Amino acid sequence: MNRQIVQTVRLRGKIASGNLFRDQLADALRAEGRTVYAEVFKSTSFGGRYMDLDVWHNGVNLGE
Repeated sequence: MNRQIVQTVRLRGKIASGNLFRDQLADALRAEGRTVYAEVFKSTSFGGRYMDLDVWHNGVNLGE
């Protein structure tokens, strides 16, 4: 099999695993009463970034 195809398949598998873990963590946090948003764009001192999870509790952003 072509090396580039193998690398692409491997990368897609890692992305899928990471997304599954992110979604499971988000579900667990929601079950504890947190408000959770996935794939949120935020401006940082290093430029714009996408956060996997943005977690809130009682109106307070827990990541800032």
